[in-house]
Amino acid sequence: MKKSILIAVFFVLCQAASMISMPLTAKADIINGGFESGLTGWTVLGGIITTPSSYSSDYLPGSLSPFEGQHFLSAKSGGLMEGFAIVQQTVQLNVGDVISGVGAYDIGGMAVGSISVIYDATQTVIWSPSPQGGFEFNTSWTNWSWTAPETRDFTLSFYAGAMSSPFGASWATILVDGISVTSAPVPEPTSMLLLGLGLIGLAGMRRKLWK
Repeated sequence: MKKSILIAVFFVLCQAASMISMPLTAKADIINGGFESGLTGWTVLGGIITTPSSYSSDYLPGSLSPFEGQHFLSAKSGGLMEGFAIVQQTVQLNVGDVISGVGAYDIGGMAVGSISVIYDATQTVIWSPSPQGGFEFNTSWTNWSWTAPETRDFTLSFYAGAMSSPFGASWATILVDGISVTSAPVPEPTSMLLLGLGLIGLAGMRRKLWK
């Protein structure tokens, strides 16, 4: 019994020591995730990019208001027949951090849109619109989220692309708002050390009783 307790104490102390030396980044967060400061913090790689206070489709009925605040992102492919829009931001996340937000879309014809995370030349799609019948203006916000699998830099990317179609017009607009990062809870090394000391105390008391 005494040997088992000492082994448990050793294990707890080793865990606490490993957490003390564990490299963690500072609390991560998205810059201007509500687009209240225009495109501050974001990189634009193409398309017609705006931060409107409301959105109405040029081709389909309906309108959309901000999910929160006064503005949101509109990333529109650069033409009626073909083009693309890309907006990105790189953020450093800890393992277990959750990045989330809301999205909507206005897509028609031969067009696609997506919200993705890119790292190590790998692209993971978080959310991608699926228009019914190829033409749809989604007039309500859809929640999306993604959990970081490791501690490192990740690039959040919004994409809207349209291709020429022999059947008529094509267009794509991705709408995004309310982006934030929820930090993963980190165990406190102090608590682990206190637990280890408590086990050591119990082991000492048992030893006295046995004597």
